[in-house]
Amino acid sequence: MRRPYAELLLTHIDENGNDTPPVILENFSFVDRTCNIPEFVNVKPENWSKIVDRFSNQSHYYVTVGRQYMGDNKYNEAAQALNKAIELDRKNPYPYFTRGSSKAKLGELQSAIIDFNKSIELGYQSDKVYYERGLSYALLKNYKEATADFELTIKINPTNMSALEKLGNSHYQLKQYDNAIEAYSKAITINPKAKEIYTYRGLCKIGLNDIKGAIRDYNEAINIDPNFAMAYCQRGILMHKIGKKEEGCTDLYRAKSLGFKEADDVIRKYCVN
Repeated sequence: MRRPYAELLLTHIDENGNDTPPVILENFSFVDRTCNIPEFVNVKPENWSKIVDRFSNQSHYYVTVGRQYMGDNKYNEAAQALNKAIELDRKNPYPYFTRGSSKAKLGELQSAIIDFNKSIELGYQSDKVYYERGLSYALLKNYKEATADFELTIKINPTNMSALEKLGNSHYQLKQYDNAIEAYSKAITINPKAKEIYTYRGLCKIGLNDIKGAIRDYNEAINIDPNFAMAYCQRGILMHKIGKKEEGCTDLYRAKSLGFKEADDVIRKYCVN
């Protein structure tokens, strides 16, 4: 089980099998740090009192605690730990980034963006910070800023599939269909089996009135996954647009049989006399 710290019980057993009283070591940070463990050799209980903690009042300790809480989906607790990390070291960019991530998970998007900005201001230049800030902008429907951040993400890490997908989505929302197609095509080059990306690119081609090009993308998505219900529904609609009613209805009924509920309304529109 993931924990924000480790708890250890130590004892020493000598060559005759005699053991010392166990000593509990509480709240030991264990990610990215090594703890030096003392050894007790035949020490009587009255001869020891405590182990002095010289580590848990440092910023990196609370960053570690925050990361572990993030891993356990405890975002409020993570934010509290990271508040302490920032209080102890206001020049370290990483606690701001991690706190921003926790705030984004809590839906506090504007506050998350402020933290991401501070992290970047202090020198954190990972693709992760631009990507997560871009996600926050996209959720706020600020697609112009989101697009800029996803482009920065890809500049740092050109093979970041998620960033290419999100870049395409943001361009699509801005009706910048050519740019969206370019982003989706790069994503497909990296992963030709990404079936959803073909459907996204197909939507952009519809926006450019390239119906046949869109159908080719839906064909490819279905070739990758013959049970991809959404692709059948979208292709069925396009088949009707180019006058192929029989093929279109076949696709729509196939989508319905695969559990795509939205197909019902489309079937009533196109396939019921």
